[in-house]
Amino acid sequence: MQGLAETITHGQPSKNRTHNTRTIFDISPEIGHAFVAPIHEALFEQYKTYQSQYFPFVPLSTDLSSGTIMEERPFLYTCCVMTTSHRDPALQSRIARDVLKYLSEHMILAGEKDLDLLQGLLVMTAWYHMYINSNPQLMNLLHLAQALAVDLGLNQAPGPWGLSIKAAPDATFKIHGNEAEPPKLNLENCRVRLGLYHVHARYSVAFRRLDPPTWTDWLEECCRVLEEAVQYQSDAYAVALVRLDHITERYTGPSGFKPGSSMPVQAYVKLFSDDIHRLGLNMPDHLRTWPLMLADIQAAEMHLFESVIGAACDVPVHRVEAYHACLKKVLAYLDTFTSQDIAQVPYQPFLSTVSLAHAFDIVSRLSFAQAEGWDLTYVRSTPGFNTLSDRMYTMLKSVQEREESMYPTSRSIRFKVFCLRLEKFKQWYNAKVQQERSSQQSRDKEDVVDNWPPSDGLSSLPVMADFSDLLWQDYTIDSSKLDSDFNFA
Repeated sequence: MQGLAETITHGQPSKNRTHNTRTIFDISPEIGHAFVAPIHEALFEQYKTYQSQYFPFVPLSTDLSSGTIMEERPFLYTCCVMTTSHRDPALQSRIARDVLKYLSEHMILAGEKDLDLLQGLLVMTAWYHMYINSNPQLMNLLHLAQALAVDLGLNQAPGPWGLSIKAAPDATFKIHGNEAEPPKLNLENCRVRLGLYHVHARYSVAFRRLDPPTWTDWLEECCRVLEEAVQYQSDAYAVALVRLDHITERYTGPSGFKPGSSMPVQAYVKLFSDDIHRLGLNMPDHLRTWPLMLADIQAAEMHLFESVIGAACDVPVHRVEAYHACLKKVLAYLDTFTSQDIAQVPYQPFLSTVSLAHAFDIVSRLSFAQAEGWDLTYVRSTPGFNTLSDRMYTMLKSVQEREESMYPTSRSIRFKVFCLRLEKFKQWYNAKVQQERSSQQSRDKEDVVDNWPPSDGLSSLPVMADFSDLLWQDYTIDSSKLDSDFNFA
């Protein structure tokens, strides 16, 4: 299928665009009344200034005015404004519903396809926090984005018959007897394709029922093109994120290496550790020391070490070594996250914070894991789950208080909900420890890790039901199930 290299140039709309260029602010009377032009233009500038750095797959040049983007990419413009409306979650939720309505009318019913819709979908899924919409649509949006990429020809190289850039000229010569220039790749298309892989890969780690994406030669070519072009400094960040996702997929995907089955645990750990080390060596210096990139790497290592927890191991000491290394990576990740500038936290996408819950899930599992040589007393005190959760709670409360002091009308729903969940998780953890102590003499020897999450009295609470899945992996839970204070829609 032919790609878009001939039909889209950087910063220009698709020539086969059929939908009108009005934004939702023009279409929806309710939103338009609340969001007059100066307001949504200021919010868009806020996205360019503070938020776009965290999602390098849809870069917005500072010299592009809001009017230009609004005219050429109205859907992308609307999605950017939606993400920066987080200080008024009720209005943000209404914008999100109008965005979904716009998508259903234009993409599903009218069958429209262009890069504007795909870029907007990527931005929306990257910032799809749990409070945006009481009717969770994250998985549907991901599938829509993947289908749209296929229709736009971005799922494979733009050469004839989907051949790679290098193979296309050679194939043309052999078939037709004449030489051909390699097809030119559009940088914007490469970023979008990599962005789709990144979003899918990150959510497949957080939402374990979602299969990870598959790496292809076309993705490798997109990385190479961006590395050679160096159009934006953020391109290096985009490539680094995707290569990190590729390492994770290589070792945890359905066809990847499996510790204890295809290789010993010690060899498995050494292989992925070496791969991540090489990735760091190939990064620019400014990127290697950036706290957010460092947190991404630590989160990936945390996930890779986690796969060892339930793996078969012939040498018990190797399992314990992997447990300790996993715990060390979790602690490093939480230290990096909590030490960052709290002023930047409200602007970060859901993709950047989705590993937080994963980290606490791993700490709690390691706190009850049964293995020869594994000292639970040590694990629960160096520092233990309660100390870590208190530290995170303090940080998020500081973010919330700063937001509310600087913006008196702000409602920091995201941080209130996460603090509530931390409190509930801490209740569950302490109840489990107490249960273990009270039944020390007769407790079941069954491995806690293999039966996660365990059942106890707290699970009867609505917020604790199916704890590991509902509360931490399905972040887009209806807010009304949590607490009336968060029922803002």
